[in-house]
Amino acid sequence: MNILFFLTPKAEVDFVYNDERIADVLEKLDIHGYNAIPVISRKGKYLGSISAVDIVNHMKKHSNLAIDFVSEIKVSEITRKKDNSPVYANAKMEALVTKALIESYVPVIDDKKIFIGIIKRRDIFEFCYKKYKSIEEK
Repeated sequence: MNILFFLTPKAEVDFVYNDERIADVLEKLDIHGYNAIPVISRKGKYLGSISAVDIVNHMKKHSNLAIDFVSEIKVSEITRKKDNSPVYANAKMEALVTKALIESYVPVIDDKKIFIGIIKRRDIFEFCYKKYKSIEEK
């Protein structure tokens, strides 16, 4: 099975650019209830993910920063604890499932490392459950 069957295309994915303000990141995380969000360059390259924990850790390390730092600090200035590593669009299902077991979404890139979308763990589980139910009903 081709992993692109599960792809949510970039046009339908919330993400942030690495030169955006942290205030914008926090707003997107809050509005959508996300724990983390993909980070891409203005040229479309996938750079990793940023989480609320990354932002809080940055604040703790730089305790001299006022709370209004979110209007000045850019995503690229935040050290991320871990990056949600992507899979290539031609990856095998095994690679996708291995990553989906760890993260709630798996970023997908093309051969030029351009971000093309994500695959949600929920979509994989829903597909598997439907297959299971159809077998069980037979």
